Amino acid sequence: MGLDQLRQQLIDAAPKTADNDVIITNARHYDALIRANQHLQRVLDGLGASNCQQSIVNCQLPTDLLSEDLRLTLDTLAEITGGQITPNEVLGNIFKHFCVGK
Repeated sequence: MGLDQLRQQLIDAAPKTADNDVIITNARHYDALIRANQHLQRVLDGLGASNCQQSIVNCQLPTDLLSEDLRLTLDTLAEITGGQITPNEVLGNIFKHFCVGK
């Protein structure tokens, strides 16, 4: 009794989203996504440093620091997916889908 009204109240209470919006309902996943975003932001900040705009080769920030933040990003995302994303998988995907070095 009253299930239709309860259903409508739940729908009305939920935040309004667009078709492409994503709602994270798991606190652990949300935390992992926040940390992955922070790692990626450090990579982008490092690439945005002086002399990095033209090429990673000209970047003054050591590539080992950039790669460490990328590795941390992969490890953090693996907490969500339940699997480990290896650097070889990433490189294989890049070379498979993008024209690199041509």
